[in-house]
Amino acid sequence: MKKTINKTVLKIIGIITIILIAGFTIYQSQWLQDRKQNIIGTWACDSAPN
Repeated sequence: MKKTINKTVLKIIGIITIILIAGFTIYQSQWLQDRKQNIIGTWACDSAPN
């Protein structure tokens, strides 16, 4: 019984680790940085007084 619990805990920790690494990689990606810059740039232009 204890081995089953340990395997389950290890699986959960492993899955969480993979999700964290994938999320961090996507967050740091150049494509996303460009998209954020476009969104921020558009927002700044739209809010500028004419």
